[in-house]
Parts: sequence; structure tokens; C-alpha cells
Amino acid sequence: MKSLGICILAAAMLALEIALTRVFALAHGHHFAFMTISVALLGMGAGGTWITLWPQLGRRDITTDPSRRDRTLLWACLAFTASTLGSYTLLNLLPFDIYQIAWDRIQILYLTLDYLALTVPFFCVGLAVGVLLGTTQR
Repeated sequence: MKSLGICILAAAMLALEIALTRVFALAHGHHFAFMTISVALLGMGAGGTWITLWPQLGRRDITTDPSRRDRTLLWACLAFTASTLGSYTLLNLLPFDIYQIAWDRIQILYLTLDYLALTVPFFCVGLAVGVLLGTTQR
């Protein structure tokens, strides 16, 4: 069952990466399509780091308290869904224009906000996968 959960999360994450690559390629030019990879790596790494810093989120032995792992997985998956919709909405609402970034400094702020908002869904997937991989059943 754990392998199925990881497979579904990985498929959802890859679908999001492909969609973001296409959005960036069309909206901001092909140079920003590669930003998707860095956003995904940053988010997944941050999720793994979070598990390392707070190991009680994904206990190694779930026979003592399996409800903690289940709650963490539930909230991580719900947060992934909500943050995917929220980050895509924010991406469309922020008036980022790549062609004005050289002389309009507010565009750097918009780019940073886009980057941070798009990192959140991948953080949630990294957290969920980390919890799934870090737990063992007897």
C-alpha cells in the first residue's frame, strides 16, 4: 500500500511539473521553463529537511502511534491539493513580466513570490513521501 501511495504522489508531482513547464514556456519564454525543475527540487528537498528536523512527523515505528503518520499524510496531501490550486492562481494574478525585469525592480519581487508559491506544493509532496518512506510496518 505504501508503494501505491508513493506512485500516486509521484505521478501527481510529475503532472504538475509538466504543466508548469508548459505554462512557463508559453507565458514567460522557454528560459523560464527550466525554473520548474529548480522549484521541484527545492520543494522536495525542503520537505525532506522538514522530516529530518522534526522526526516525530514520520515515526520510524508506526505500531506505537499510527494515527500520527496518517494525520501527517492526510494534511500533506490536502495541502498539496490546496497549494497547487493556490500557487497556480497566484501565478496568474501576479503581473510578472520578464521583459520589464531589467528596469522595473518590482518584477524581481513578483518573480520571488512566484518562486516561493510554486515551491509549496512540492514541499507537501516531499513531506508526504518522506513520511511514507520513513515508516515501517510489522
